[in-house]
Amino acid sequence: MLSYPPGGCLVHVVSVMNYKGGVGKTTLTANIAAETANLGHRVLVIDLDPQANLTLSFYTTTEWQEELRENRTIKRWYDGDSPGQKVPLAELVVTPPRVNERIQDTGGRLDLIASHLGLIDIDLQWERSSTAATTSTRRPENIFLCMTAWPTHYRHRSSATTTSS
Repeated sequence: MLSYPPGGCLVHVVSVMNYKGGVGKTTLTANIAAETANLGHRVLVIDLDPQANLTLSFYTTTEWQEELRENRTIKRWYDGDSPGQKVPLAELVVTPPRVNERIQDTGGRLDLIASHLGLIDIDLQWERSSTAATTSTRRPENIFLCMTAWPTHYRHRSSATTTSS
C-alpha cells in the first residue's frame, strides 16, 4: 500500500501494451510521460520491457551502466525468492536530470523505475519458483501489482498485495 500526502491526490494510471513489436509503445509512453510532466503533473514511468528502450529514452547507455544497472532497476525488485518483499519500489525511483531540467519551471516532475536486460528470463524464473512453491510445503501465492504512474510524494509500505489461493 502506498501512502499519499494529507488531503490525498488524484492518480491516473496509463498502461501501454501490445504484443506486436514496432508499433510505437515506447515512443508513445515517453512522449505522454514527458508532456504530462511538462503540463505540471508528477509522473512515474515504470519500464517493464527487457529491451529497456524506454529507460534509454531518458538515460544514455553509459549512464544506465554506471548509475542504474546494479541497484536501481526493476530487476532488483524481482530478485530473490519473494519479489517485492525485500526492495521497496521507492528505492528504485530515479529522476532523469535532462528531462526535469527542461520542465523545472512547470512544477511537473518525471520519475522513472528503470528496466534491465536481465528481465528477459523473469517469467521463466517466476514459473520455476512457482512450481517449487507448489511442490513444497508452502502454499502458492498470487501477487497482484498494478502500477504505471503515481505522484512522487509517496512512501512505500508494501510493494504488492498478496493473497493465498
